[in-house]
Amino acid sequence: MKRRRFFRFLLAFVLLPTAFAALMATAKAFGMALKRPTGNVPFLIGFFTYPLFQWIFFRPLRVYIFGHELTHALAAWFSGLRVRRFSVSKTKGHVLLTGSNTFIALAPYCIPLYALFLIVLFFVMQWFTQLNSYGPYLHALVGFALAFHFFLTGDILWSKKQSDLSQAGGVFFSLMIIILSNCLVLGLALKLFFPHSFFLKSYGMEWWTGTLSFWKGCYALVQRN
Repeated sequence: MKRRRFFRFLLAFVLLPTAFAALMATAKAFGMALKRPTGNVPFLIGFFTYPLFQWIFFRPLRVYIFGHELTHALAAWFSGLRVRRFSVSKTKGHVLLTGSNTFIALAPYCIPLYALFLIVLFFVMQWFTQLNSYGPYLHALVGFALAFHFFLTGDILWSKKQSDLSQAGGVFFSLMIIILSNCLVLGLALKLFFPHSFFLKSYGMEWWTGTLSFWKGCYALVQRN
């Protein structure tokens, strides 16, 4: 067990420059979407409406906790495990499973369940009928749901110690996986809503070049000494 945790710590250390590169590439891509919103303005409106909603009104914590625990349960179901108990209150939630793994423990921090549900709903509805008049509203809701996921996930990680992270192999390792996963999620969302101005290939190359530059710098530093 200690050997596994040590290996995951080393893996997290290796992933650290990639996580930093991913954050920089994602910030740059989102900034470009704001400068040239040639794709989906309703998505951006929805995305920036959520932090205003939380600031003016309240944090919908019970809704977040329900989605958090439900994502644990769904991840367990996809992993072939069973859910024995499921409970949610205003401030906390709990799901009792027949087992766990890294995917189950970190799934709620990496998968924006409500946004994913809305995207699936959109494509299912579009299969049966034209959504030209309702599409912008649904796009705005997806943006709102994504921001809801990012802001409240960051909030609970910052304000409260999460046992899920320790169970997944340590806080450091878990944070690297969460950062990379959420950058990828936002990258895919930008590709979906800004298909003509956002390119996944160049986005991925920025991850690669940022990581490579870091390790080249480390190698050059070692060579000098």
